[in-house]
Amino acid sequence: PMEPSSIPRPCASLPGWRRLHVAPAEAIFPAWLEGDGCWREVLSRFSSAQLGFVVTWSLGSREARDARRIRFGGMGQMRQKYGARPDVAMQVYARGAPCSQLTPDLVAWVGTGRAACVDGPNIGAREAHTVLRFAEEFYNHLPAMVVFTQDDPEVHFLLRPGPASSPAVGPVGASEYEHEVQATFDARRVAANAGAIQVYNETIPWVLGPCPCLVDVEGGFKPQRYGVYRPMHWWLRTFLGPFAPQDGNGPRHGNSPQHAN
Repeated sequence: PMEPSSIPRPCASLPGWRRLHVAPAEAIFPAWLEGDGCWREVLSRFSSAQLGFVVTWSLGSREARDARRIRFGGMGQMRQKYGARPDVAMQVYARGAPCSQLTPDLVAWVGTGRAACVDGPNIGAREAHTVLRFAEEFYNHLPAMVVFTQDDPEVHFLLRPGPASSPAVGPVGASEYEHEVQATFDARRVAANAGAIQVYNETIPWVLGPCPCLVDVEGGFKPQRYGVYRPMHWWLRTFLGPFAPQDGNGPRHGNSPQHAN
């Protein structure tokens, strides 16, 4: 069990029956920061980082169930690699479980003051709602690069991103890697401006890379198991609804990176 003095303390209520938790130590996160002040400080600390991790966590995850780290120790490896870096921040989303029950590695990371935890209801199919909610709230408070992961990450993807045949020039968090990803995006923008590609009519999703991930095609997302709530509807209403043309003549197609589909 965790020492009471190490458990993340709640400091603010957020929309959607959620709570924000931060480091309990007064020297790390001043206790007078409450409510909106605490939320603004979390946004500020995240945006001032060079690299941000967004971690979805639940009591049903592999690492949470493997408390002795016999099989899964990815978060411990990630903390060893990135946890001590002052230019790395983390935002943890506890889905359907309180932040007070985080695994030791996540508690230790929050304790540095460079991570915060939000708990609340488990909404939507898998992690989609969490990612979209983060995008809505942190849109104007982002570091140079953000990596989304579950709490049982496969760290080798971070250390050697990209396909085995053409890996990136450096690990995630290195300036060389950031420049390589930026160059990939810039090249696509130049091609689009020159008319070489039609971004609304591509038949194959584009790849922003080298990505520290793989394409994992899963099945079984049935309403009987995940309910009928669809986060995509929420995203469309939130981001595109206010800009929808009244005559209904908006774009008929959209495109997103291959690894985001």
